[in-house]
Amino acid sequence: MAIWISKFLGPVILALSIPMIITPTSLQETTKRFLADSPLVLISGVLAMTAGLSIVNAHNVWVLDWPVIVTLLGGALLLSGASRKAPTIAASSGRNTFTATLR
Repeated sequence: MAIWISKFLGPVILALSIPMIITPTSLQETTKRFLADSPLVLISGVLAMTAGLSIVNAHNVWVLDWPVIVTLLGGALLLSGASRKAPTIAASSGRNTFTATLR
């Protein structure tokens, strides 16, 4: 299973990282526009959380070898998606994320 997930995610990560290295200023401008669009951030959070949860459920391997990297990547996607969803949901309710979690 780890090899299949790696074969699936490897080319995607490679295809996304090459333009980031070649044109970093374009990436910075795109990131600013992306973060200004709250619904887009929410949708990307849902997609990242879904992908991460799928990877963690399908490949929950904790060994001291390379397959653990796939599990850690799934966990990182899961946490990334959850962290993107929280501020957009709190912003839509009109509350500050940090004060909302403290109350």
